[in-house]
Amino acid sequence: MVARKEGAEPPARALVARGFQAWRRWLTSVLNLPARVYRSAGAQTQRPPTADTRMLIGGVTCLVAGALARMLMADPGPSTALATIAALTSVVLAIGRYALLALTLRRRTTPLADIRFAWSCGLIPWIAAVGPVLAAVAWAASGVVTYRVLRGRLVTAPDAWRAVGWAWGAHAAIVIIAWFARNAWVALLLAE
Repeated sequence: MVARKEGAEPPARALVARGFQAWRRWLTSVLNLPARVYRSAGAQTQRPPTADTRMLIGGVTCLVAGALARMLMADPGPSTALATIAALTSVVLAIGRYALLALTLRRRTTPLADIRFAWSCGLIPWIAAVGPVLAAVAWAASGVVTYRVLRGRLVTAPDAWRAVGWAWGAHAAIVIIAWFARNAWVALLLAE
């Protein structure tokens, strides 16, 4: 029998515990980020460029991490290909939402930095989009976060509603049309 110091953990167990603690701190900071954004969005109308850049990097990281998690959590086989297509489509549609936000709000003389900041804050919920149901929840939460941040950046309520409605409505329309087209294709294949 080997004598151990009291309270000493085996090295592998300590490494796993440290990894779990680091992951928990990171996840807590990501989940608390929208609350910090809400508090800070109404407090100031101008931010230093570094804060906008960090928010853009954080939002895009959440979007990509959610897409990668969706691909990695799929079962091997055909569902992996479907999950990969869905993840890549969510990234493309996020870029499309940014373009629609910019098109609808630039006419109202909203600074592009404010639009980019609101869009990148709206990407945070996409970290949880690892399945179809969670993707729908992330889509709705993303719209709410983007609207709230736009309002915090002093965009009027009708302009913010119009911009978010166009961007998220186009996203929903594309997903619905693609779903019907895929099901029609499957029905045609089964009919033969």
